[in-house]
Amino acid sequence: MVIKKPLTAKMIVAIAIGALVLIVGVILSILLISRGMGSNNTKSVSVLPPNTCPQELKETDGKFIAMTEGLVQQMTQDDYNWVTQNCTFPTTSSSMPVLKNVSVNFGTYNETTNRSGDFLFIKNITERNWNTKKLVSEFGSFLESETQNTSMTFNQLDSSTNILAMVDGTVSKVDDPPGESKNYSIYLKFNDNWTIIYRHLRILKFSVRDKIKSGDILGNPSINKDGVTGYSEVEIMETKNGKTTYYCPVALLNPTVKTQIINQIAAQEKALEKFYGDNAIYNENAQEVDPGCFVENITL
Repeated sequence: MVIKKPLTAKMIVAIAIGALVLIVGVILSILLISRGMGSNNTKSVSVLPPNTCPQELKETDGKFIAMTEGLVQQMTQDDYNWVTQNCTFPTTSSSMPVLKNVSVNFGTYNETTNRSGDFLFIKNITERNWNTKKLVSEFGSFLESETQNTSMTFNQLDSSTNILAMVDGTVSKVDDPPGESKNYSIYLKFNDNWTIIYRHLRILKFSVRDKIKSGDILGNPSINKDGVTGYSEVEIMETKNGKTTYYCPVALLNPTVKTQIINQIAAQEKALEKFYGDNAIYNENAQEVDPGCFVENITL
């Protein structure tokens, strides 16, 4: 037979206090959870004020979103254009570069000077670096070696052309191939995954670890076999999960400049074919993405 001891006043007070603490704890937990949910619903998405720089610009599923203090900010196309032109912020390892140029100027063909921006129209060239009349060898086109071109190659440049940085970054490497005097390559690291390589430069303005801004002059093009004109090329690659993907520079252009540049490239192609009297120099139908691009990217 078990005899229960009667509860004393102290025991009753202790039990009451314990129950009260438990009830208060549960109520506070419910309040905190509901407040957090309400905060997410009302504050997680806001609108980016016009002409305002967010703290971050992140790329998600091929789209860019603005972030300030961890909160997503919706952007119109005009907002995005303004931000990419006027704001600077740290990039993340997954951010895709957005180019403001393609390293050279295409301009408009002038029949009096036989120039189109940085390019020279010259017929009587006895020796070329590449066996082609093209001023631009398209990304994704097939070269004489029957390999697919993973860069955008520029031929018959004015030898004094300023080769421009397409994005911000840090110089991670400079190559000077043995036996090729004044034929440098400069590697610009955009972030953990993306690298832009500028090849065939005879004069360099920067060294390893230098910080580069978009539009900075990197150097001047190497000299062609004709001894007069210059040539250069740019290559953009993303290294991720053990694979390397190369991208056509034109496909990564900022929308604010892309239309103008692709129109200039297309006009230059037509002007060059007219200059030579040869409508088969360029295969416009093979440029599936944009002028200058046979394809958008190549994964090796």
